[in-house]
Amino acid sequence: MGDREHTKQPVEEVRPVETDAVPDEEGVSDASAADDLQEEPNEHLNRPEQHDFDPAEREQYQQTIADADHPEDR
Repeated sequence: MGDREHTKQPVEEVRPVETDAVPDEEGVSDASAADDLQEEPNEHLNRPEQHDFDPAEREQYQQTIADADHPEDR
């Protein structure tokens, strides 16, 4: 067939970002998800560093399940 050597080159597959599995109350759009995917992991802000963080959000995680007020939470 010829003297040329053929090698397989990796092909970068570009697919659209799909956020169908993300709940609507999260407020994540396809565009913002695509932007987040392009950032380096160390550039992502942790939740406490984000501008809309409320320290009250953490209170739900401070109580252990064993100390829960509702028996169904234990």
